[in-house]
Amino acid sequence: MKQRYLFFKTISFVLLSLLISFNSKAQTSLAIGDISIIGFNANAPDNFAFVTWVPLTSNTVIKFTDNGFLSSAASTTTGNGRGGENFVTWTNTSGGTIAAGTVIKIENGAAASIGSTVQALSGLSGSGDQIFAYQGAGAGTTTSNSDFGTNTNPSTFTGTLLFGLNFQTAWLTTGVPTSNTSYLPSDINIANGNIVISTTGATSSQYTGSRSNQASLNAYKALVTNPANWTTITGATLTTLITTSFTIAAAIPTVSLSVSTNTGTEAGTTAITVTATSNAAVTGAQTVD
Repeated sequence: MKQRYLFFKTISFVLLSLLISFNSKAQTSLAIGDISIIGFNANAPDNFAFVTWVPLTSNTVIKFTDNGFLSSAASTTTGNGRGGENFVTWTNTSGGTIAAGTVIKIENGAAASIGSTVQALSGLSGSGDQIFAYQGAGAGTTTSNSDFGTNTNPSTFTGTLLFGLNFQTAWLTTGVPTSNTSYLPSDINIANGNIVISTTGATSSQYTGSRSNQASLNAYKALVTNPANWTTITGATLTTLITTSFTIAAAIPTVSLSVSTNTGTEAGTTAITVTATSNAAVTGAQTVD
């Protein structure tokens, strides 16, 4: 009996250890629109910033590249990748879950304001370029960028695109891409999946709209993918990328009024009670229109 108890105790301990190990290594699997790139500098030192609209658990990995795509077909279409350029792999090594609405800056392509990076997305072209965000099973720890096969041109992309940013030109619709241009794959040719900063000579740009006036984080997605809400610079000037988090605006209370049903005569005095009920806590004097 004692041996059987020890056996089951040992098995339980092993299973618990495996469960803990699995949870510590689990990452957030993201979908299109779960993050947005919200700023960049293409003048040395290169950098960019992105916001996550969902919590990112510990060990979550997101990759960024200035590789491109050779057609507007799905990104994973055989031979649709234009490899040969740079990439950076970001990992949440903060030790905890990163809250939705957090902005993360990757400086000089190789250092992060939160978390850590491997490799460097340096060499963004001042003549126009792209940044694609994605997840993938490729190791991404060497210059091979294995999510793009052998990282050559052409190559086959095997990851999951999350977002795309293109600056100085529109996404291609015809012709052969160069290292500065790209087609927009059909996967992210949807609302909240990409943005184009088409200003000629744009070397620096970022979202400068509100980060605190929306009723939900989802509502910001349409704002950050609207170029009208970005401030763009041409020339050699660098933009200091804003890392203020996006937050939800306090809800405006709804007040309903109810009146008592007391009745009386003109000669008498009748008390009528008006009750105001709010669906949220209020403080101070309130005016009801």
